[in-house]
Amino acid sequence: MLAMQRGALFAMMFGACFSISVLARAADIPGQTATSASHDSSCFPLKEWTGGWKVTPDSRTLYIRVSRQVYQLDLDAPHPLLQSAFAVITNRGSNDFICNPLDFRLTVSDRTGAEESPIVRTLTRLTPEQAARLPKKLLP
Repeated sequence: MLAMQRGALFAMMFGACFSISVLARAADIPGQTATSASHDSSCFPLKEWTGGWKVTPDSRTLYIRVSRQVYQLDLDAPHPLLQSAFAVITNRGSNDFICNPLDFRLTVSDRTGAEESPIVRTLTRLTPEQAARLPKKLLP
């Protein structure tokens, strides 16, 4: 019984320390509060990406549409499978919010069973002006 009480006390203390460290870290970021640090304006909910995307001819850059925003995803290497007319991109095991490139767990597949896992190196939200300058064939 004493061991269970000690375990419960340890869990409560760990949870409190973790919460304090998260709040302190958020307070260190200029212009952000504890609530905005986890979901700032550069983040987007994964559920708002409906799967629309376009790839550049060199297969190194993806453009995705999230609500009314367009994001540029620069990949680690060329992924020719993205050029397939049957290519499908899924994001497996990812967070609910995408805030940086590490939040993506992309898998590209096609009807033949081929599969690739591109790594997103950079994530850039384009301004409306930048998105408007994209060629129509790259606009998701």
